[in-house]
Amino acid sequence: MSQQDDIFAFLAGGGGVETLMRRMDWSQTPLGPVIGWGQSLRTSISIVLRSPTPIVMMWGPDAILIYNDAYARFAGGRHPDILGLPARDAWPEIADHNQNMIDICLAGRALSLRDQLMMLNRNGVAEEVYLDLFYSPVPDDHGVPAGALVIVVETTDRVLAERRRIDEMQRMHRMFDQAPGFVAILGGPDHIFEFTNPAYRELIGGRDVIGQRLADAIPEVVAQGFVARMNAAFQSGEPHVGIGTAVSLRRDGSGGEETRSLDFIYQPIRDEGDQITHILVMGMDVTERVRAQEHQRFLLNELNHRVKNSLATVQSVVRHTLRQSSSLKEASESISARILALSRAQDVLTGQSWAETTVETVLRSAVEPMGAQRFHLNGPEVALGRRQALALSLAVHELATNAVKYGALANDDGTVRISWGVEGNNAPRFRLTWLERGGPPVCPPTRRGFGMDVIERGLGAELDADVAMSYAPEGFALELDARLDAVKIG
Repeated sequence: MSQQDDIFAFLAGGGGVETLMRRMDWSQTPLGPVIGWGQSLRTSISIVLRSPTPIVMMWGPDAILIYNDAYARFAGGRHPDILGLPARDAWPEIADHNQNMIDICLAGRALSLRDQLMMLNRNGVAEEVYLDLFYSPVPDDHGVPAGALVIVVETTDRVLAERRRIDEMQRMHRMFDQAPGFVAILGGPDHIFEFTNPAYRELIGGRDVIGQRLADAIPEVVAQGFVARMNAAFQSGEPHVGIGTAVSLRRDGSGGEETRSLDFIYQPIRDEGDQITHILVMGMDVTERVRAQEHQRFLLNELNHRVKNSLATVQSVVRHTLRQSSSLKEASESISARILALSRAQDVLTGQSWAETTVETVLRSAVEPMGAQRFHLNGPEVALGRRQALALSLAVHELATNAVKYGALANDDGTVRISWGVEGNNAPRFRLTWLERGGPPVCPPTRRGFGMDVIERGLGAELDADVAMSYAPEGFALELDARLDAVKIG
């Protein structure tokens, strides 16, 4: 064994850096000949060389570098030239940083840095490097701090991946923020809100739900089964789709609930390990579409009903006109005129007339086909919006048809009196009365027909009115009570 081998007998385990250390002339470095190295330095070097983790030791005021094979790989093209060099010469681009660290350690203090950004030139080109660095002072044989032991863990890949993830998340958030529908992302089996876009926040009344469980943030949906549906999607991995689903939400802060109709999907999201971690909620508030569809169905039913009633009305018009006419010519002219009036009334019923009109105009047009001389109208001029006019015309037409079939107009002597007016100053009310007299005795209906829905639903919904009907033997009566402003809106 040579004297040099004997000097390095404290080294064991081999390795490229150890071989280089055995060959170096350490007398030409600030550390001096190896034979003069103290036991603490030798022990520290032995620890460094045996570690599989990148470790570099900076010894003395000049911070002479001694490191292991793992650090050599980290140093890239800088190795092996930096072995035994002062830190300021080995890494000039971070000279101030290294000097600050050695000063701290020589003062006897330890510290750690997480994801420390450094611009290092390891292979001829400056590059952005992120490191976890752990600095510990190393004492000499007298217990005085003489160097720094640095564990180096490169985190560049993780940091850049996290940065890409954040950038992608921010890009996704920007995209979702601009989406026309509502979007929310909920994490974990407890469904904790991590993101909501403006449309979702508007849907739930502006509530701040980030960081809260779905069951706590929007408690009213629990009993409606939405948390259970999300649980099922999270556990099974199968998306849940709702079409035109009704949900009651507290949207105005008063505690009251408003029913909305939603098209939505609960889409499970999986991580790289194929584990479900989140639920993506996407959808559209289709309340107006659903209402339009319901209204369309209502109108189709009304059309079917109206065709039947129109035929009955025509029959009644013909029958009564023939009975009252003195000649076929007179009967023919009267029948034609009344059927034309009925046709004009149908324009109103199908919404083809009047952007805005008055109560009297609607009433006269609706009752004219039934024989206007048998209707007595009395009331002031009150404006009506288009939808309100259509609703009133539908209802009056239905009332008049029923009067022809069963009520005051079923004989030759009965009459219908329609009166209306406005009462009150601060919050004026519109009131209308339909009163039949002189017809056959009245009996309450034994079943509820579609015509009754037209009267109550049409007037109640479009005029926001209270409707009361009575079936006294002497004649049917109806009373309507509504806010005046609900009657006039379009």
